[in-house]
Amino acid sequence: MQSINSSIHGVFNKLDYTMRILVFNSGSSSLKFQVFEANATSPVSILQGVVRGVGDEATCEWIYGAERKRITVSVAGHDAAAQCVLDVLDDIADAGQSLLSGVTAIAHRIVHGGELFTDATLITDRTLAALDTLNLNKSVESTADA
Repeated sequence: MQSINSSIHGVFNKLDYTMRILVFNSGSSSLKFQVFEANATSPVSILQGVVRGVGDEATCEWIYGAERKRITVSVAGHDAAAQCVLDVLDDIADAGQSLLSGVTAIAHRIVHGGELFTDATLITDRTLAALDTLNLNKSVESTADA
């Protein structure tokens, strides 16, 4: 099985422009996020953060360059947490434009894609339908309750 890093690195070797990728990693009450910048070399993380306490009064923390920030936000669910992240990225200026405006791709980490997904995978309608058959949320909740 090919590792995700080598799969992604193979894609970046073909790039002739700089790409910014926003990556989400959703937990039961948190949403981690990172922005990577990539061109023909390996991707480099330029921002990382987390929204903690999803479903209630939450904190959103991030590090961009040498700057560390933290705000308190009210987020009822992961959709509101994702919107908070987008707002944060939109407020950060980078070379005269918002960091969000430079994002060219969005990814989400899935811990286990069953036997169907063993490598980095482009999300299409077909991929989403296959993921629905795995019932990932039930698996995560069952593991957390054990």
